[in-house]
This record gives sequence, structure tokens and C-alpha cells, in this order.
Amino acid sequence: MCALSSVGCEEETPEKKAPVTAADPGEQAKIDQGKKLLRDANDALNEKKYDRARKLLHEASELGNESQRFEIDEAGDKVDKRQAKLWANEVEDNFTNKDCAGAFKQLATPLKTLAGSEAFTRELRRLVHGKVLDCVKGMVDEKVTGGAFAEARRTAADPHLTLLLDPTDAKKLVAEIEATVLEALRAQIDGDLKGRRWASAVAKIDAAGKKGDATDEQIDRLLGAVREGTGPEIAALADKAVGKRDAAPALKQVDEIAGVVRWAVVDPAVAALQTGTALPEALAQKRAALAVWVETQQLKMRPLKKPEVRWTHGTVQVSPASHADAPSKRDIPHGTQIWIVGSTANRALVTTADPAGATLVQLLDKVVGWVPTDRLAKESTADWLVPDDQLKGQRVWGPLRPPEGLWELGVVTDASTREISVQRLADGAPFKLPRQKLRSGRLAPGTKVLTFCVAKEQPAQIVEVPATGRVAKLKCDSGQEKEEDLASLRSKPELLPPTR
Repeated sequence: MCALSSVGCEEETPEKKAPVTAADPGEQAKIDQGKKLLRDANDALNEKKYDRARKLLHEASELGNESQRFEIDEAGDKVDKRQAKLWANEVEDNFTNKDCAGAFKQLATPLKTLAGSEAFTRELRRLVHGKVLDCVKGMVDEKVTGGAFAEARRTAADPHLTLLLDPTDAKKLVAEIEATVLEALRAQIDGDLKGRRWASAVAKIDAAGKKGDATDEQIDRLLGAVREGTGPEIAALADKAVGKRDAAPALKQVDEIAGVVRWAVVDPAVAALQTGTALPEALAQKRAALAVWVETQQLKMRPLKKPEVRWTHGTVQVSPASHADAPSKRDIPHGTQIWIVGSTANRALVTTADPAGATLVQLLDKVVGWVPTDRLAKESTADWLVPDDQLKGQRVWGPLRPPEGLWELGVVTDASTREISVQRLADGAPFKLPRQKLRSGRLAPGTKVLTFCVAKEQPAQIVEVPATGRVAKLKCDSGQEKEEDLASLRSKPELLPPTR
């Protein structure tokens, strides 16, 4: 059919195009244009027309000739470096004449204008780096020597200077300036430290802070230097005064020194938790021992040649060892063994640790405080009934099922009258009994009871009362072991520990 109609077939067959090559007129024209722009840019560079050179290189880059990319980048690098060198030379006289501010301001202009060129910024910073730092350090030294510490610090904040330093150098410069200022501030108080004029040193530190010459961190470090000097003096005052009759003035002096350097006087037990604001733990212990000694003198305490053993009767409130009239901050549980190291008419200074031959002075940092002497006994009180004012809620033995002779357990509900109200543990039945008809319901291991072993009311001993407190583990005299509800336990007064 094509042979019959060749013209029609030729119209339907698409025309094939040759591939686009660098030899194509359009592409070749772009390459030629790029070459011309590169030549013109190099000419502009040689004529020091840097802005024109950059403009021409930008136009060459926009053509997108990948074969020329390296030449364009290389030419751009040359422009940046030569222009950076030109600006570095421009400010040479400023640096020579120590006109730092003028140099910084002059160099800031191209850095702002060419902020998008990392190569230019990097090269200019490299060229002037040493001279910039020397100039700044000279300015800082001059201001520090003149006592203008705040101005010296503001030198590093010059917005023109910050453009000339990379972040690492800027941070290092600030640290060096602060170190220089701190050293100068420390020199101002050195004479006071050597002369132990603590108040004068602190006053100078405060003045520097108010003036803006010292930062908060520098104030803390300077105050730390003063505190470091006061530490040995406080320790020496306390050590020397303990055991002496005129200890009160020494205690006052210790507190005055602590106040000057802004150390709070706290209990040694919490001093370690308030580092930086409180008297350090070691000094707090020495100060506490001195305060206790002063209190014993003011109360005219009679020290004992040898500490005497006592036991607490009921829960005993303890007043601070350094202030006998202050409110109690802790209690000593009923039946605790303690040692009296000295006493007044109605109070005793005690410790809960065995003194083991220590002298009173050696014990001053170990005493727990002052306790009323009428709550101390010369024998163990573990199985005694606690005093009436603490008896409510206590478990007790008593004849709670008359006319039976066996005793059982109950709980005290009221002890405010001569007869004590007790509620039977088994069923809550109430009874009123005199104190002498009751025994402590402590139920310590070894407490003798009567229970059903192989027969009723046979002897047994308590082995353990679990934490739940509802049952007791028993061991019969026959060797049998069992558990029994506390409400079912029975005993006799002659089997139970004596009380008072």
C-alpha cells in the first residue's frame, strides 16, 4: 500500500532527531558564554573589582555548565581570599595604633555585607585572629589595671568583635577575661585574708557585686576564699574553749564569724545537705560541742565522774543538748538504755551510746540532749507499764474474766482517773481496774502463758508474735509448737514479768 501511496506513508512516519551533544549550537553557546564570563571575572579580580568579579561568577554559575563548575569555585575562592587580604591590610594601621574599636568596626562592614560567603569570613578571621586577640587583651589589661572590671567584661560583648571570632574563640576569650577579673578581685582582698579581717573582705566582695565588677559566680568563689580562711579560726576557737569556764564569749565569736561569711548554723546532721549555705559538717560538730559545753555551764550541771546507766520509763521527750529549754525535737522510746553524763536538779544530759570510759569533753558531740530525771529508772523498764499519761492504747494483762483467776489481754481505753479502763481483747467487754492489777502486754519471747498443749492450762512460752500482732507462736513445755490467737492467751500474775 505504501508503494501505491508513498506520499501518505512518508507523512505518517515520525522524523528521528539526533541526540543533543556538546557540539550543539545551543550548548556550545552556553559554554562559550561561560568561558567569557570566567575571563571577565579574572580580569575584574586582577583589577581588584571584587564585587564585579563576584557578579560575573554568579552569572557563569547560573548557566549550569558542569564542566566549568570547578573553575568557577576556584575563581570564587581567589576573590574571597584576595578581598580578605585587602581588608586585613586596610586595618593594619588601626592595630598598630591600638585603635581596636576602629579596626573592629571597619572589619565588621565587609563581614556583614558578605555574610553569605563562608570562605571570606573564614579567611578574614584567620588573617586578623592574632592581632584581634592581642588588641582585646591589651584593652582588658588596661581596664583591669584601672579597676574598671565591668568595662573589661563588656569588651568581649562588642558586637563588632563578635563578628571577628568564631564561637570557640569567643567563648575562650570570655573565660580568659573572667579569669583575669577574678584574679584582680582576689588581689583586692588578699591583704584582708592574711590579716584575718573577714568583714572587710566580705564588704569589698559585696561592693564589687553591686558595682557590677563581679559576677554571681565570682562572688561565690571569692566568698569561698574567705570561708576557707575562717574555717581554721572557728575550729581553733571551739577546740580551745571546750572545757573552759569562759567558753560563752568564744561561742559568740564563732557565731559572729559564721554570720560574716553567711554560713547558717545548723545541726551537724543536716549540714552536709546544705553545702555552700551552712557551716560545714566538721565545723558544725565543733560548734555544737562548744554550745553544749556553754549550756552545761549556764545550767550549772554537775558532771559525773563516770556516766551512769539508766532506762527510760515511757516515751521520753529530749530537749536539744545546746538549749535545754527549747522544744523537744526527738523522743527516746520506752525501755531504752541510756547513760547520764551530768545532771541538774530535774534534768539529765544523756547519750544513747555506751561512753566506754570517754570524758565529758569527749562526749559533748555525742550527747542526744536533756531529759527529765523523773522519767529515768535504775533498772530495765522494758516490761513496766508506761506512765499513766501514755497508757491509753497500750496492751495489758489483767483479771478481765472474774471470778476466774486467770488473766488475759486487753487494751487500755482511759487512764485519766484512779481506776484504769480496759477493754477485753476477746470481745471488747469493759473493765475498770487499779494500776497494780495490770501488767505490760509486751509479749516478748519467753513470756510464760497457759494454753492447751495435751490438756488445758498447761505451761508454754511465747516464741514470736508476728508483725500482724493477731496470733502468737508458742512452744509448750512438752515441746509441742502451736499458734494461738492473742485473745485466747491466758496467764497468771506470778508468771508475768513484774512492773512498776
